[in-house]
Amino acid sequence: PYRRQRQMCIRDRYNKNLAEALAIHIVELHKKGFFHGDLNLANILYRQENGKPIFTFIDTNRSHFIDNPTPQTCLRNLMRITHRIDLLRYIVQVYANQRGWNAVNSCNQVETMLHHFERKRAYKYQLKKLIKPTR
Repeated sequence: PYRRQRQMCIRDRYNKNLAEALAIHIVELHKKGFFHGDLNLANILYRQENGKPIFTFIDTNRSHFIDNPTPQTCLRNLMRITHRIDLLRYIVQVYANQRGWNAVNSCNQVETMLHHFERKRAYKYQLKKLIKPTR
């Protein structure tokens, strides 16, 4: 009985224990060089086993392995895990603490990367609207 990670969030709250376990799991994957190509909560399933969450990643067709990834590569992979900024910050803080990195700097980097990503995506969307022929 797997559940989608979307159940991690309930209105204004989120399950900190589940978010922490997910961040720690992603640390282990990154240490092994595995990077999900579309890391977001919709692509993560979990089930409880002996009181602990077991995570399964789906839609892994764009995933890849990287030898000795840089901190920036790891943080870039995290930036789209959720658009809910409070949950994103929490996941990045736990992740950074597990890696021995500065959590505040890591959060700032991820938020900056996400901001640039979103601006670029919005620009592409506007450009497509301009060049798309009308019917």
